[in-house]
Amino acid sequence: MITLRDEQEIARIRRAATAVAEIHLAIASMVRPGASTKHLENVARQVMSKLGVTSAYLGSKGFPKSVYFDVNNAVCHTVADDEILKDGDIVKVGVGVVKGGYHADKTVTYPVGRVSQSAGRLIEVTKTAMLRAISECRSGNRLSNISNIIQTTAESSGYSVVRAFVGHGIGIKHHEEPEIPNYGPRNRGVRIEAGMVLKPHILINAGHYDIEVKSDGWSVVTKDGSLSACAAETIAILDNGPVVLTDMNHVDKSSSLVTDDDVHYDD
Repeated sequence: MITLRDEQEIARIRRAATAVAEIHLAIASMVRPGASTKHLENVARQVMSKLGVTSAYLGSKGFPKSVYFDVNNAVCHTVADDEILKDGDIVKVGVGVVKGGYHADKTVTYPVGRVSQSAGRLIEVTKTAMLRAISECRSGNRLSNISNIIQTTAESSGYSVVRAFVGHGIGIKHHEEPEIPNYGPRNRGVRIEAGMVLKPHILINAGHYDIEVKSDGWSVVTKDGSLSACAAETIAILDNGPVVLTDMNHVDKSSSLVTDDDVHYDD
């Protein structure tokens, strides 16, 4: 069943979403060659603590990390203990939190240092797919139009969309109805209504869409070793159009919650 949120509930999701955006800003400033995923994980945990939120990932079905860090051909759910980022890498950073019983989530693909032209293009096409998906998130539209615009944007650029994972609704639970695949025909499925809160989860591979799960039972990688990029946002559907609740541009960037000097390592 699809839940329609009232104004008060969307305001609560917005508070969680603002925290997600602030955590991304703290991490983004530290994504550079030589940075370790362990350090960035600690940054995220300490910002979460300061903001009074908890990770939506940590402990969910046994997942051992607070943030997803998926590097290069890693697609999602990577259990990264202490991976060192290198110049030219791309890293997908997924942040999901719970605040006051409501969830929000955002994934951004960040370039590490100077990336190749092909890697940069993959990131830009993924961003474009998200912008086009957001434009389809309007009341009265069909849900499958979101899926279709993601697929056509990726495939027209020579890429593929991962088919094994989907976007979805978000709110009281991290995964709620409806599901939003990254592919499919237009004008199918339910109509989008005001009050829905959706999380398109765009996964685009430079090569084939086939994936495989590594021996840890969590980490997903492209089967052919090609690069993979991701974008995800928490979006509220209002009467006058979509609002990206996790928009980092709406966060005060003048004050940093955590600096490199603040971060300590857990034992």
